[in-house]
Amino acid sequence: MEICRDTKQSIRAILPLKQAINKIGSGEHITPQHHMFVLACITAKCYKAALPILERFVFRIGPELTGIESVDTRLYFYYGGVCFAGMKRFDKALQFFEAAISTPAVVISAIMVEAYKKYILVSLCHKGEVPTLPRYTHASLVRVFKQMFPAYEEFMNSFATRSVEDLSKVAENHAEQFTKDKNIGLVKQAIQALYRQNIQRLTKTYITLSLQSITEQTSLPNISETERRVFRMIQNGQVFATINQKDGMVEFLENPEKYNNNKTLQYLDRQIHQSITLTNVVTKIDEEIGLEDKYLHKIIQAERTPSRFGEGAEDEIGHQPFPGYHG
Repeated sequence: MEICRDTKQSIRAILPLKQAINKIGSGEHITPQHHMFVLACITAKCYKAALPILERFVFRIGPELTGIESVDTRLYFYYGGVCFAGMKRFDKALQFFEAAISTPAVVISAIMVEAYKKYILVSLCHKGEVPTLPRYTHASLVRVFKQMFPAYEEFMNSFATRSVEDLSKVAENHAEQFTKDKNIGLVKQAIQALYRQNIQRLTKTYITLSLQSITEQTSLPNISETERRVFRMIQNGQVFATINQKDGMVEFLENPEKYNNNKTLQYLDRQIHQSITLTNVVTKIDEEIGLEDKYLHKIIQAERTPSRFGEGAEDEIGHQPFPGYHG
């Protein structure tokens, strides 16, 4: 099959952009090349090629060093979310979309809106509900979004009813909108996720259940499809059960994991090391801020200027918004 021209160009761009990222700034900085690199990986459909960059812990934004702008940062997190969603790593996708949505801004941008569309759909696929956004998210985002894109609000509300039939109707009614937004794939995955989540809910109510009953309660088309789905969920560790094909019964079991093996210890070890690393990074940044001329100048100026309430100026400084935020 002939590869399209855009795909070929994107494949060629991946390595030079990765090299540029490694040469500009440090591994801690987000650069303008970050979002270009991830976009090239998405266009080339080489999602895994983006992982060495996406999995780095970047936390510095230095315009004077890298020439980065606000839009570059937001695009990086947006494309990063798209990339993780393409690999079905929905937990990481949500983190990136949330960063694209909630990074402080004076006005709502088109990137934030597009990220929020995908945030809703990925949340439904992964969690079955849409989490509350952080308090520092732009106050009018959700209100404006509901007014401009009611299709997503209707889809989210329909998902909450747990009716696959109703959800499918909403998806069909707004197929043009979802297709235009290039989110029809996530919409279809959300519908499939609802089937899976409905089966998982049955494990909390029943010990044994017939395939016929599962078919009826989850609106699956037939018993064969129900058996196929339950079997696949067992293989993926999404449900713990055994299928008796002779009697057509499913026995739901407790989670056999005792969390007393090497895999659990390795996971805990990684989490501890990540926490130590994060603590060291935060301490280092705090020390650097304390030595910044601008920060020291503000402290001195605040000490000389009495607050409105007649108290020390330290309290007034402590309640300032994020540096550089004018929203």
